[in-house]
Amino acid sequence: MTSPAGSDDLATRSWWSTWYPATLVAVVVVAGLLVWAGSNAILANTEGNLIRTVDDPTQPGFEALVEPTPVMAVIVVDDNDALGSAVVLSLTGDRVAGMVFVPPATVIPGPDRNADADADADGDADSVAESEVLADRWSSDGMDGVTSGVEQILNVGIVEARVVDAGQWAALIAPVGDLVVTSPDTVSAVVGDEDAGSESSTLTFDAGEIVISPDQVGAFLAATNSAESDLNRMVRQQQLWVAWLEAVGADLNRPGVVPGESDTGLGRFVRAMAASQIELVTLPVRTVTVPSSGEALFVPATQQVDAMVARLIPFPVGAAPGSRLRVRILDGTGMLNNGLPAAPSLVEAGAEVATVGNATNFDYATTQFIVAESGDRRMGRALA
Repeated sequence: MTSPAGSDDLATRSWWSTWYPATLVAVVVVAGLLVWAGSNAILANTEGNLIRTVDDPTQPGFEALVEPTPVMAVIVVDDNDALGSAVVLSLTGDRVAGMVFVPPATVIPGPDRNADADADADGDADSVAESEVLADRWSSDGMDGVTSGVEQILNVGIVEARVVDAGQWAALIAPVGDLVVTSPDTVSAVVGDEDAGSESSTLTFDAGEIVISPDQVGAFLAATNSAESDLNRMVRQQQLWVAWLEAVGADLNRPGVVPGESDTGLGRFVRAMAASQIELVTLPVRTVTVPSSGEALFVPATQQVDAMVARLIPFPVGAAPGSRLRVRILDGTGMLNNGLPAAPSLVEAGAEVATVGNATNFDYATTQFIVAESGDRRMGRALA
């Protein structure tokens, strides 16, 4: 039996006109339910996700994401490819900056920084001698190793890092010319490499106010004397940075005053710091002398380090996932500024401030610490 011509097309059109609209309506309904469920799930999430539903900072429920403090590590190495220091640059706030100088022989703590510090304080010098130091990380893993070591020491994530050797120092300083530096000690450095075909000689830098040319900067940073601790060398490096930043600041608007990009990397940080009030510090440490070798190692003074970080890096991210407890600071009084002064104390105690804002109402009579079910209650109690 054959079908009349066109009957198949008629049947197809009939099915399409009946079921397609119904299917479309069903898809729209399901999509709406998914959006509703997803929005509620995110709004109820207490682990850092945020949807801005209130834009007025005077209203209950307002929250704003906190931008982490910009931090960079400069890895200073000498002509012999030995680590001279790790310098942490921080753009602390509006025209405020910080610099932390970390000696090569600084002991790197393990995952539990506080427990490690207590063990080092109670242990003998020989046990400390078995610890890994930053210079070891440079030898084994280069820039990445030193950067991760500094992250562990400070419990601060570092996004940008750069290695600067003697030749690169000469190029960086060249645009501003000779620097006038106040050196705390008389020190000497061997310059030249006979193996590379250049005659070696000893270059001496006297104590007091001296003039250093760009091609002498690398030698000045690496120079030592037999009676000098590496902590003294950190002070001398601070004086070099002060002189450079002052020279850059005096000619800040000149293109090329700092080689390279002006909005990223070292160029960005140096330009910003040259226009800022800067606090320069050497990492707070306890010196331990190893009896068998006479070598001086530096054990980070954890509590002092944490206080320094809260001051110079007010909104850090953790060095590793979970190393800092992410918190939201919400004001429950109707005065947003009432909650913000808590940030430094929380950061010093190991927090990472993710958002600041207002509670859902302004009727709170006491401060509350609310920890998510998946959160670290022990650390929450410590913060409280």
